[in-house]
Parts: sequence; C-alpha cells; structure tokens
Amino acid sequence: MIQQVIDRIFIVSAQKRKQIEIFTMDVQFVTVKRAMIFGYKKERKENSYVLVAEREKAVIDCLYLPRYCRLADVFDILREGGEIDMVKLIEYARMSESEAVRRRLGYLLDLCGVQHEIIPRNKTSYKLNPSIKEQGEFNSKWRIYVNEALE
Repeated sequence: MIQQVIDRIFIVSAQKRKQIEIFTMDVQFVTVKRAMIFGYKKERKENSYVLVAEREKAVIDCLYLPRYCRLADVFDILREGGEIDMVKLIEYARMSESEAVRRRLGYLLDLCGVQHEIIPRNKTSYKLNPSIKEQGEFNSKWRIYVNEALE
C-alpha cells in the first residue's frame, strides 16, 4: 500500500526466529503474541502459497509495532480510505486486544474525519509512536502523546 523500494521484508511470527537473507533481501521475523495472528489470506506464488496480511491487518500491525512503519504513511492510507474496510479495521483493532492500538486508530480516524465508536477504556497514557523518545503534544481525548508529525 506504500509506494517505496523494498529492501527488507518483515514476517510476523508467534515464535522467535533468526533474520535470514533471500536473494539479497533481508527477511526479519517480528515476534508477536499469538492473539495477533489473524487477518491473513493465502496468495499463490508460483508453485506454492504464502500468507499475506489483509490491508486492514497491515494497518493494525503498523499501529501495534510503529517502529517498523511510519505512522504518517498509515495516516495517508486511512485518509485516502478507498481500499480499506473501516468496519473490518475497527474489528481487527478490537481483536488485537491492545488499548494502545485502539487509541492510535481512534486518534487517526478522528484526524481523517471518519465516524467510529472507538473510545478509550482506561486512564493510561500512550505515545503515538513509542519508538520516538520525545513526548510530543498531549491529546486529552485519546490520552495520547502526539510525538510524530503526520502531515
């Protein structure tokens, strides 16, 4: 969904695995909790099949692991919205069982002007992107520190 040259492939797995290289392409395995293994479809690749994340799941994975994806890119995808099923996206956020994912998604959907029923469930504060040290400006509705420029 993002237009850029790919030099590394990320594969989510519930088990720890070592980084490998295939045809000069780095393949990095990202360990996630088993509850995050959903939203994939089988795609035929030559004489075999590979599992590929649905668009909505790819967005949720970016919100769950923002160190691997610029949230500005996620914001652009949500703002364009065309090929994203918003009902499925919100359901996948619920299935992630992550309050941080729900908050990040709710905040971004608000910025895009998309109607939704996501609400914060606790008083904990989160960062929009926890891999960035700066706190950023605090959004009191979502109790989230906006520490990454989106536009």
